[in-house]
Amino acid sequence: TELLITEHAGISAVPVIAAGKQVRADFDLGNGSDVLISKALANELRLKPAGLEPAGGIGGAKLREVVFLPRLTIAGRTFTQVRCNVD
Repeated sequence: TELLITEHAGISAVPVIAAGKQVRADFDLGNGSDVLISKALANELRLKPAGLEPAGGIGGAKLREVVFLPRLTIAGRTFTQVRCNVD
């Protein structure tokens, strides 16, 4: 399936469906963590934290919540129980 690639903050972005909600996802191969979702999206989807884990990034190490996204669809392919870090 062809994806419409746009730019967001200097990074390529693609359309995805996260737990039934259409959103744009940054496509960042330099990200060293799991799929990274915003705190706002995690709250909107009512995702329950499954734990905390250390994560690096600009500004140094910090702890990030781990959640499981029930469904993530990219280019017509659906993945279930996707492990995510909350930004």
